[in-house]
Amino acid sequence: MLSVEKQIDQSASNEFAATIINWVVTGQVSGIYANVKNRGFIPSLPPDCIVEVPTLVDHNGWQPCHFGELPAPCAALNTAHVSVQRVAVQAWKEASRETAIQAVMLDPLTAAVCTLDEARAMANELLDSQPEHLGYLR
Repeated sequence: MLSVEKQIDQSASNEFAATIINWVVTGQVSGIYANVKNRGFIPSLPPDCIVEVPTLVDHNGWQPCHFGELPAPCAALNTAHVSVQRVAVQAWKEASRETAIQAVMLDPLTAAVCTLDEARAMANELLDSQPEHLGYLR
């Protein structure tokens, strides 16, 4: 682009990272919702899961805010999803196709509309369709 005698567009893009960096560098105080490790921000969820919480951003970087307890039904639903995600991570760590299939079968949304046989077939179809990304699962 520099070798062409054409004006380079220098307007701000939709990339949010540049805005966050600007806030940190300039000290401008702003707030976002950020995905962070749950270090007590939502006590009713497991401490090692990732949560999205209000986060202050300024010259000190970002500081996630305490959110508080979720109502019991919300915490139960979120914990169920965290459990599925843990099984999916286990599948990745072990390179285990069967464990990946079990993660799909455990997903509450899948379980609501599929039998176990249908969920297994769907998972196999997905895994078979993405060999370049998921072929490591044996």
